Amino acid sequence: MGDNYRIRAREILHRKGNQITEAEYVFDEIHANGKVRQHRVSVKREEFERLAATLKKPTLSFDNFTKVARPLLMGHHAAEDIPEEFRLLDTDNSDTIDIGELAV
Repeated sequence: MGDNYRIRAREILHRKGNQITEAEYVFDEIHANGKVRQHRVSVKREEFERLAATLKKPTLSFDNFTKVARPLLMGHHAAEDIPEEFRLLDTDNSDTIDIGELAV
């Protein structure tokens, strides 16, 4: 017998001044029996930039990363953000995203 549940997704952007310092995504599984199970994904600017600096190829800025991550992590909760994220990934303006652009 399957357990019926729904998902509630939230994005929390931590800021210092006007700069995003951490992007946090919280997912609550709310089960029919009242049980709530929570999952979190968190990416800090400092860690992202440290990792990006070790790569030998261009990377997205942290701000652009948060824009691209939103529809991927929030699913249908952020569908209105998809056109802007597509534009950020489509660096050659070809209206397609190839594997090289995903590697950026």
